[in-house]
Amino acid sequence: MSTTDESDTRIRRPRDVREATAATPPPRPSRRRRKAPVLKRFHTLRTVVRWSTAVHRWVTVVLGLALVAQVSCGCVLLFRPEIYRMNHPELFAATDTRPAVTAAEAIRITRETRPLVQAQATLIDGVFQVRSGRAGPATYIDAGSGRILGTADPNGGFLGFLTNLHACALSCEKFPGYQPWLARTWLTVPVGYWLIALLGAALAWWCVSGLLIWWPGIRNLTTRLKIHLHRGSYRALRDVHDVLGAVTMVFLLFWAVTGAGFLIPAIASAWYAITGTHSVTRTVHSVPGAGPDVSTDSAVAAAKSLVPTGRVVAVMEPGPTPTDTYGIDFNQGTTVGRGIVPLAPTSVAVDRHTATATITRGGNVPLANSLWDKWTYALHFGSVAPWPLRTVWLAIGFAPIALSLTGIYTWLHRRRRLSRPRARTRSHRLACRNRDPGALPVGYSHGMRNTAAAGSAERRPWYADLEDAERRGAHGSAGIGYFDCDCDICHQRHHERSF
Repeated sequence: MSTTDESDTRIRRPRDVREATAATPPPRPSRRRRKAPVLKRFHTLRTVVRWSTAVHRWVTVVLGLALVAQVSCGCVLLFRPEIYRMNHPELFAATDTRPAVTAAEAIRITRETRPLVQAQATLIDGVFQVRSGRAGPATYIDAGSGRILGTADPNGGFLGFLTNLHACALSCEKFPGYQPWLARTWLTVPVGYWLIALLGAALAWWCVSGLLIWWPGIRNLTTRLKIHLHRGSYRALRDVHDVLGAVTMVFLLFWAVTGAGFLIPAIASAWYAITGTHSVTRTVHSVPGAGPDVSTDSAVAAAKSLVPTGRVVAVMEPGPTPTDTYGIDFNQGTTVGRGIVPLAPTSVAVDRHTATATITRGGNVPLANSLWDKWTYALHFGSVAPWPLRTVWLAIGFAPIALSLTGIYTWLHRRRRLSRPRARTRSHRLACRNRDPGALPVGYSHGMRNTAAAGSAERRPWYADLEDAERRGAHGSAGIGYFDCDCDICHQRHHERSF
């Protein structure tokens, strides 16, 4: 057969059919379904998230009050130097000149008024603080004139109690509120230190599990960082909880790790192992001898030979043990630390018999050591910033309190909703479905139009909550869990959604 014959055998459509086909628009492609986050894509990860959610909530119930107390004490202690100065302004009335009195002279001036054992002199903003050891009352001497300004206990009173509670869990003997049973050692560490480490672990678990529960995926990240204030109190507080936790998670995790690391040596060892370094902090002992101790001025001169550009900010005499040494602290350049006892970047130990000096902390050390030995303390306590900038630490310190309150409220709200009698809910649900559709309001669901025409027997499906909808194959975020009548139960379900 020829080509012309083949074309003649084609089926020809009527003209009106061809015009109707041309006027019909092509079918729209089906809407591509958004990929679920990776944490919800796999069954194992979903199980981990479910168990993490349960542990996250119960940790809040069990240790939430202790964490709130710990964080509240830390918020007050951020401004401890300023509060102490407000209570004792006469102790910091320094002469506005260069220091004319050395630390050794300040110790001698104090010894003329009262005895000192293992004297320690610390320079704080032009004033020497002289005391016996690291506790007890201190005498304040003007470094410019050598005048005695007064005597007070920097670790006493309410601020001392908060310091003992926050830093030692009431296990420090020379602070108010000391509890002997908390000072008992377990695995060479006091029990109080283990309690603080437990709170640090709980705070770290809050951060890690909260991120695991909240993580929505890269595509939905901007949506989950919004706070919806017009969708009921539950949704608003849940969004506040999520956004606040996501914003402050890094800071809270840093506080948890460093707070426990100051007391548990194993955490510092883990840091050095991860960074591939080792601790350069040394413990030096004096050579036993029967001769007299070298003078304080000689010890300072020997330490000065190792740190020629440093400025002496603290001098500590050796204790009663024959192997104890002098301790000399220097500041080089900017001062990291402020207030009651500043943090010196370089420490030198001097033999009490031979005047041999050895750097025990600071100096030329690797970056990993400098970050842990120097900057963790400064960043944890906010000593790196003046008091106006420390309000940022204060705002972040209130985050665990707000997270605890919003988390407990949303959890109790959800448990109360899920604890309703199922029989009553099911019977009411069936009653709503079996009612006359013509008597029900149409499209009464967040302003959405009902797909079932008035008077028809077709009803849209009912979902108890978002999990029920996802389990039954539904997707989307609007119109889930709508109500079909104007009764109180349906009205409450409509306006107080739990997702």
